[in-house]
Amino acid sequence: MAPRPPPHILAVHSSPSSKHPVPDAAFLVPTHHIVLAAHCAHIPRLPVSHAQPRPGGALALPAAETFVPLHAFLVAHCASRLVGVLLPLPPAMLVPARTAAYLAADAAGSKMSALMALTRHVTGVWRNACALGVFDRDLWAALDWTWEVLLGAMNMVAAGTH
Repeated sequence: MAPRPPPHILAVHSSPSSKHPVPDAAFLVPTHHIVLAAHCAHIPRLPVSHAQPRPGGALALPAAETFVPLHAFLVAHCASRLVGVLLPLPPAMLVPARTAAYLAADAAGSKMSALMALTRHVTGVWRNACALGVFDRDLWAALDWTWEVLLGAMNMVAAGTH
C-alpha cells in the first residue's frame, strides 16, 4: 500500500510576539493531522480530510522559518537527520568535541557570527517545539546535543583554540 499524500496544508507564520517576525510571509507545509495530533499537545485540531489536500489553517509560531525541520523530525522521527539539518557537518562527525572543533575551524568569515546564526536556528526549533507542546525525548536529546556542540565551538572561537 502506497503512502497517502498529506491531506492538509498549513500556513505557518511567525507570531506577532516573535523576535524575528517575517513580515507578510507564510510557509506552506503539507501535513497529516495524525502527525501533529500525536506529537503536539498545544495545537488546534485539524479537520479530518479524506479528499484532496486542503488548507488546514494558519499556525502562528515563534520562529516559523524553523518549523520545517521540526515537522520533518515529527514525521520521520530521525534525530540524526534533524542534527544534520541544524549543523552543517559531514555525516561522520558524531563526537561533540570533534564536531565543535570542526565547526569552530570551518565557520566562514566571522566565525562567531556564523556560529550565532546556527544557534538562532537551533533556538528557533526549540521555541517552536515548546510552543507546540512537543514532548519527545529523542527531539530534546538531539537539541541538547546540538546546543552542546555549538557552545563548545563558540568557546573554542572565543578562546582562540580552534
